[in-house]
Amino acid sequence: LAGDGAGAESRTEFHRFKVENANREAIARYFPQAYRGRAIVFMSSGRDFDAGEDPRLEWLELIDPPPEIVYVDGADSGDVISPSHVSAFAATLLERLDASAALGASR
Repeated sequence: LAGDGAGAESRTEFHRFKVENANREAIARYFPQAYRGRAIVFMSSGRDFDAGEDPRLEWLELIDPPPEIVYVDGADSGDVISPSHVSAFAATLLERLDASAALGASR
């Protein structure tokens, strides 16, 4: 490698490949289980399912009591934490954490 950036690009691709493979292996081993407790589900608002059912909502069946759903700006979960959206997401998350802490303190 001549130091023209190809080495860094190759390392980036290698790490991306490792992460993708690790994700595939984790998905293959994962068995969803019910969660009993209070939860808030943050979902990206920019997904379009062509007037079909949002498959992300299937997770809600595993949570009891039903969770609060908070939609945040972004096309998908990766975009939610992109530089253009992460500040708004962080502010929303902090607001929910503060509200939860205040609720816990009042009990």
